[in-house]
Amino acid sequence: MDMLNLIPVEHVPAARTTLRPPIVEIEPPHIEPVGCAVVDGLNWTFRGGFERILASVPAAVWKNPASQGWKLVKSNSSREVWRASIQGAAYYVKYYHCSSWRARIKRLLRGPVCLKEWRGGIFAIEQGIPAVRPAGYVGDISCNGRPASILVTEAVEAAQPLDEFWRLLQTDRDVRRRRGDTRILIDRLAALIAGSHQAGFEHLDMHPANILVQTVGPRRYRTVFVDLQSARLGVPIDDVAVVRNLTQLNQWFRRNSTTADRLRFLRAYVRWRNEHETAHAQGRPLSLSFDQLVRAMERRAAVHAALICRQRDRRVARNGRYFARIKLPGGWTGMAAVQSKRPQEGSGASARV
Repeated sequence: MDMLNLIPVEHVPAARTTLRPPIVEIEPPHIEPVGCAVVDGLNWTFRGGFERILASVPAAVWKNPASQGWKLVKSNSSREVWRASIQGAAYYVKYYHCSSWRARIKRLLRGPVCLKEWRGGIFAIEQGIPAVRPAGYVGDISCNGRPASILVTEAVEAAQPLDEFWRLLQTDRDVRRRRGDTRILIDRLAALIAGSHQAGFEHLDMHPANILVQTVGPRRYRTVFVDLQSARLGVPIDDVAVVRNLTQLNQWFRRNSTTADRLRFLRAYVRWRNEHETAHAQGRPLSLSFDQLVRAMERRAAVHAALICRQRDRRVARNGRYFARIKLPGGWTGMAAVQSKRPQEGSGASARV
């Protein structure tokens, strides 16, 4: 059977851990005030008092982040992410480059790329969904001679990606404490996803690296969405979308968690859906029973795996970030791996390229 099989598993006794009262994951909806202003020649849109920060930062700073001592944390052909300290506060500054003709056409038709992530962040704030908070954006700027747009988000401090945090929890040798902490985290994760679904928010790139776990107290955790540019907003999330979204997240957990923990997550998800059903206009009951949800995810897992394989096949056949064509003596050609997105355990090659 696949990741969520219902074949009886060895009974695991419940840890004698008293769970603390849950942190409320969904706040009452409200309208987030947004302002616009031209600051040193740049057309900024902002929220949360960020205009006071902008008034103290010249345009030249945004155009050349490397000269400010900011730390580059992520980079590819279309995007750079820098961690910046501005007036004692931590921010992440994302540069969306628009160098190719295709990117420029998309910009003309759809607006700057950063706009979609900005809208996702504003929607999350207004619906009370825990997510990274946007501070401001500028849609047209030249960065080191390249046309770009910028999105500035507030840093989520004392946080780690969900996959890293999960692995860290599993290293705890105190079995009772490990089980208790795992159950607390599972409940927080289920509350986040169920509440966001009922608010009409579907993160279309649902994997553990796009969810942060913030420690807010001893054995108290808060889960937060990041990278919101791919989110679907403001529409009811139907059963098909629920199955698709949960299966995408479960793709990682099927290899890094027990069947008991995955079923525990699904039960908590269904419970939190019921809690939030009437809190939002997009809220709706799940028409699948628990067993039907599990079976639907098993079927979807095979479809999702096939989609991933096809994506990998396309990447391996062309020049790009991860693979490159090579020519060898005698007329031979081939493809070489030039970069690994994440080092894999037991693979020396993935750690070296």
